[in-house]
Amino acid sequence: MNQEKTFKLTIRTPDEEIYNGKIKSLKILTEGGWIQVFSNHSTLTGTLSYSPISFIDQNNQEERYVGKRGTLLVSNSMNAVTIILLSCELSSKLSPTNALEYLQFIESELDKKQDLSNFHLEFLEEEKFVIKKEIEELENMGKK
Repeated sequence: MNQEKTFKLTIRTPDEEIYNGKIKSLKILTEGGWIQVFSNHSTLTGTLSYSPISFIDQNNQEERYVGKRGTLLVSNSMNAVTIILLSCELSSKLSPTNALEYLQFIESELDKKQDLSNFHLEFLEEEKFVIKKEIEELENMGKK
């Protein structure tokens, strides 16, 4: 009997479990570059700043999310992938207007440099980078 190879994917944020189920393949952007994961993939870890995430579930349906700030763990022994993110949304629910408003807010906060700690400055600079990537992705989605 020819059985499709699947593995378990769990996507979590501090607020909720976004996805927990069997999938056939995963494509994700880590800080080291794009990777694609299949069943029984070798063990690895990765960090994520802004990451489009797409996967094919066991019914051959593609799902697309965008995750921000997190960690990827691929476990060969468990045939599982765990993605822990600060935030994650369905790609279809991203809003260019909200992203632009948030970018403007971040830039206005960065203008107050003298009132911010180094930690806050670094966080806001990283957030600015992530939001610019999100806006790029939204623009590219609009062109397709």
